Amino acid sequence: MAKSTKASHLILACLYKVFLFGLVVAAFHILEEVLKRLVLHKQISLRMDEILIRNLVVFSFLVPFFAFWELRRVLGEGRLFE
Repeated sequence: MAKSTKASHLILACLYKVFLFGLVVAAFHILEEVLKRLVLHKQISLRMDEILIRNLVVFSFLVPFFAFWELRRVLGEGRLFE
């Protein structure tokens, strides 16, 4: 029982960090698009489906990154790839 609880905490910590970092990436992407269109004097229009698809791709790449990050944190420095 204790191992499954620890594993669930590890998964939740990983997904929490992925979600927060995904929000930061989305915010900067929107800011970048708005600034780009302001500089180029174009109409500011953001397609929601484009933003969601881009965030889904970013989310899928961040999951393994933060999973290994959390695993390294739990196991200790240098013990992950021994």
